[in-house]
Amino acid sequence: MEDSFRSLLALLHPDFAALDLHALGEPAHQALARHIIQRRRADVSRWLGADTPFPQRISLEETYDLSPAYTDLFRQVYEFSRELVRSGDTLTGWRRRIRYWSALALLRCVMSSPAAAQAALEKRLRGEESLAGCPTGAGEPHPLRPAAIWPEEVARELEETDAVLGDPQAVERFVLNACQRLGASVHPEGDGVWRLRNLTALPELARVHLPPEAEAGEWRVCFEMLPYRPNPATVLGRHHPFVEALARYLLEAALTLGPHAPAPRCGVVRTSAVPRRTVLLLLRLRFLLEGDGDGEPPAGANPLLAEEVRIVGFRGLPPGPVEPLEESEPLDLLRNLPPEANVSPQERRETLEEALAAWPDLQAPLRPLVEARARRLEEAHRRVRAAAGIGTPVRARPHWPPDLLGLLVLIPIPRGVAR
Repeated sequence: MEDSFRSLLALLHPDFAALDLHALGEPAHQALARHIIQRRRADVSRWLGADTPFPQRISLEETYDLSPAYTDLFRQVYEFSRELVRSGDTLTGWRRRIRYWSALALLRCVMSSPAAAQAALEKRLRGEESLAGCPTGAGEPHPLRPAAIWPEEVARELEETDAVLGDPQAVERFVLNACQRLGASVHPEGDGVWRLRNLTALPELARVHLPPEAEAGEWRVCFEMLPYRPNPATVLGRHHPFVEALARYLLEAALTLGPHAPAPRCGVVRTSAVPRRTVLLLLRLRFLLEGDGDGEPPAGANPLLAEEVRIVGFRGLPPGPVEPLEESEPLDLLRNLPPEANVSPQERRETLEEALAAWPDLQAPLRPLVEARARRLEEAHRRVRAAAGIGTPVRARPHWPPDLLGLLVLIPIPRGVAR
């Protein structure tokens, strides 16, 4: 999970990818604080319809005896802490509270372990006091004060982001399919856990991100947080370095190896799931975000570039009639579309040549779909800006034409033909 978190932080700033989260200095702490939105466990244990299985705390009181040396250390630290609190009586506001919380934190470290006591005392000797977790005075903003955006206000945007970037089920399908295409084997263990084997077949770009426990030749993984178990599995989210490496390798191979790639950019499938020839297009859409007529952007501000990858589909090909698919249909077809009959190499080549030749004529029926996407992007930005108290309006202008990244042609099986 720590690797996934660092990968996610790197999207905010490349330098964050190299942070040691267990030994953050004050400059790094302050840099991260500018991007943090705090939520309590109670706020996210059930969040937007998804459950997070936090460990259940069981409180127990156990007594134990300190060694003579440790008892003497605790007594000295206790006296020091009392003096620290007493000296804070001359201070006011948040400075006085910092003294109190610093003394309490010091005592907790001493009672935790000798190593924690040593680290806390060395930090105290260097004169470093952390403000994290300490309340501030009235009218004085806390450095980690949460942003005033409620999840319900941006729920629609979060759902659409999941649809584009992939929810846990999409990540699971991708990783399992990619590993099998690249020569590894996958074995279900039940309860959402999978065992990956023959990992040496994976490309080096992905193998460098395998954990030490995978050196034995297999790796237990899952794709959602599970309740604690004695033999836990690695949670692979969409930001895990291994998942990102698989995606990068397959994309680069598709762009450079053509039909010999593990996942080529073009394909043909014969299926009974479509009544007529259907074309699915993988597109990269680009939009320029600008101030609209009701409010200009700040002086000197440049338009922002927004990109996303979308799948759209059409029944039929020019010069014949063309009917756009509903927005959810292309992904539904891809999820539930097993091949039902063979396609000869010659038919595959001729079908793809015909579909690619029709790409210029598909621009006209494609334009209304892209324009509608631009309007939805404008509305999303306006909702989020309104929730955050940012009043600058935004206009999304499509950059034309979109980039064609991939193409899949679905050929119907004629009725009465044996499969």
